[in-house]
Amino acid sequence: MAAKLRVGIVGLGQRGLQHLEALCRIPQAQVVALCDPFPENLAEEKLRRFVPGILLSGVATSSRFEQLLETRLD
Repeated sequence: MAAKLRVGIVGLGQRGLQHLEALCRIPQAQVVALCDPFPENLAEEKLRRFVPGILLSGVATSSRFEQLLETRLD
């Protein structure tokens, strides 16, 4: 089995949440980093309203883009 594609998302507004939800349904993708300038947008409780069952354990979250770039992404 091939390794999963490690992806990060910048911006968790309406469009970003749609992308997050879609990526979570792709078996070959693994969301490993989330970035948004508003920390409240990174709260697991808020994200779960749009992506049921999402867990942020193992997902790097930051409000600074530079930190997202430090995560190993594909």
